[in-house]
Amino acid sequence: MLENIKDNESNKRFMKKIPSGALGATVLVAGVDFLEEPIAVFIRFSESRYVPELTEVDVPLKFAFVLLGPVDSQSAYKEVGRSMGTLFACKIFQRSILSAKTKYDILQGITSFMDDSTVLPAFGWDHTIRIEPPANISEKTWAYSFHNTHEVTHAEHGDPTLKRTGRIFGGLVNDIKRKAEYYVS
Repeated sequence: MLENIKDNESNKRFMKKIPSGALGATVLVAGVDFLEEPIAVFIRFSESRYVPELTEVDVPLKFAFVLLGPVDSQSAYKEVGRSMGTLFACKIFQRSILSAKTKYDILQGITSFMDDSTVLPAFGWDHTIRIEPPANISEKTWAYSFHNTHEVTHAEHGDPTLKRTGRIFGGLVNDIKRKAEYYVS
């Protein structure tokens, strides 16, 4: 009983450090004996919800990732859970999943994050060596490259009447000029 009170007090101190308007995410992974294949679900709630049983501090939950699979691969699920936790900690990824319109936007955010990540092996190298981050990549650069991957490239139209004129209602004016001779009777 006293441990719960102590944990609650430390959570209140931790809550003071969280900025107002913060949203929560939870990652749940487990091996179960009734599944033969893993199943994963990524949930973005339309409205944030308070679910105190799932969050360490009292913040509204916006995202949930659940991965269940056969018991024999539990260690792999743990690594997937750690990876999802790392994704949720990235401010740029947070913004990208908040603005995502489709599941492909979310997958693109994950792919962009992974393309710019460096993964180090758990063993086989000296952990006391400090690895310096790349000097030429900043958060702003990463955000720029991420958002540029979302730009849709449109094929050039063969019809010159479908090109932008750069003037307000320029296309309409050009259409009227082009078709005016057919309307005069």
